Amino acid sequence: MAERSVSDRPRTIEPVALLVFALVTGWVCLHHEPWHDELQAWRLALDTPSVVDLVTQMGYEGHPPLFHLLLRGLGAFTRSWAPVAAAHWLVAVASAWLVLYRAPFTRLQRILVIAGYFVAYEYTVIVRPYGLGMLCALAACAAWCGTVRRPRVTALMLVLLAATSLIGLILAVVIWCALVLDMATDARSPAQAAQFRRYLPLAVLGTAVLVVGIIVILVPPGDALYRGMISTIGTEWRWRIGSALSIPARALTPFAAHLPDGSTHWGQWPFAVDTRMGSVLGAIAGVTVIGLVSVVVARRRTALVVWLLAVGAFVIFFAFFFPGSVRHHGYLVVAMLVAAWLASSTSRGPGDASDVRMLRALEPRLARVRSTVFAVLLLPMVGASVQLARADWREQFSDAASVAALLRRPALDSLPIVGIAFAESQAVAALLGKPVYLPAERRISTWLARRHVLDADAAAVAADSVVRMLLGTRCSVVVLTNATMQRAHFAGATVQLLQSSSRKPMAGGSLVAWLVTAGRCAGAGGTAPP
Repeated sequence: MAERSVSDRPRTIEPVALLVFALVTGWVCLHHEPWHDELQAWRLALDTPSVVDLVTQMGYEGHPPLFHLLLRGLGAFTRSWAPVAAAHWLVAVASAWLVLYRAPFTRLQRILVIAGYFVAYEYTVIVRPYGLGMLCALAACAAWCGTVRRPRVTALMLVLLAATSLIGLILAVVIWCALVLDMATDARSPAQAAQFRRYLPLAVLGTAVLVVGIIVILVPPGDALYRGMISTIGTEWRWRIGSALSIPARALTPFAAHLPDGSTHWGQWPFAVDTRMGSVLGAIAGVTVIGLVSVVVARRRTALVVWLLAVGAFVIFFAFFFPGSVRHHGYLVVAMLVAAWLASSTSRGPGDASDVRMLRALEPRLARVRSTVFAVLLLPMVGASVQLARADWREQFSDAASVAALLRRPALDSLPIVGIAFAESQAVAALLGKPVYLPAERRISTWLARRHVLDADAAAVAADSVVRMLLGTRCSVVVLTNATMQRAHFAGATVQLLQSSSRKPMAGGSLVAWLVTAGRCAGAGGTAPP
């Protein structure tokens, strides 16, 4: 896909493209309101008593600890959210730099990659560990495919990738296995064979550590809200696989849905796969995408192995372990970029089509269409990037920031807060830096424990008890519910609506804020008694 090596190309478009990427994504980041998944990781990292407690909590989060440990390190210098978002943005800029200056793609392909949805929006604007994982995957490609191959740097990047998220761990195992195969088949001379034997114990140990890591994360504590265990297959296994097979096509077309109120619903897909017919059509589209990407990466055996192993691993994972959402499915796009990078590298490797009999006959035909097919696959993600970035700029991604701003007012900032909508309430607590009562978990905190969670009805009853207790000594209490909950009624209390949004935020989970005032204080305007 590249006519000459990256180092030989004149640098004219790259600096401009990188500057535009940095400015546009930075502008969107400035207007992005963080939601509870982002703020949960942040406050968990800041407010757990110790690093040991933080690592222990990871079993309930379903993630390796690297991202949270980095947030905790950043928290040693500042407890503000803005530096966290800025650091995450810098990670995305580094990924864009790698693509522009190191990826062996054509200029058009490199521009399309950095303008695509996952690079320019999902893994840049939304502060989660997946952007860091993408950077590690791209850095591993750059180290492996450079003029001088750097196996140690590649191994380090893959270990870091594995420590960012569960799907990053799966992708790291896939890439690791393919590169070990690459090294094994490259050991033709005595010197190469000796080098491979020197790295083989490290490769075996690393693979074992990664596999054990998957098993540990897939078996969370018995009281965890996140289960992660394999679903009961039963008679629906064909439907599950069919639905999961549609994910490669859905990942390449991540356009969001528009709600009747005019808002954009982030995390949704343009076509449904929750019916059998939708599942069949989605599977056909997904298999077509798998075939097209295989055409793009078939120049080198190692690249084809990475792509097909990644597809198989993720389809099984999403079908039977965890259905995932847009941010998880995007790692199939990362796997595609990794495979395309390995396939397009000008460095000599054993997996070239000339060394693979099955691919050798197809190579002349594939070479003519490979570049065009890759560009066509990348193009829809650019449209989705524009759609979601524009929506995030003009709409409210999360209403936690506006509710937190309301509760900072002098008349409200000292009042206790009870969060019936416990996940969304945690986001308010995180931004306020103030623990809230979380009846669903029977605790008060700025972060969720993700265990011992009551259902909605039981949580409402528990919240009623907490509010009654607080009103015994306080005049007023703030209660946070979601839009689907009816107005709360507390005996002997006055309930006043403080804030409710007419439009659903992009991330969903609308918050409604109520002021509950004890009957004895109603005549005093809700002020606390002496």
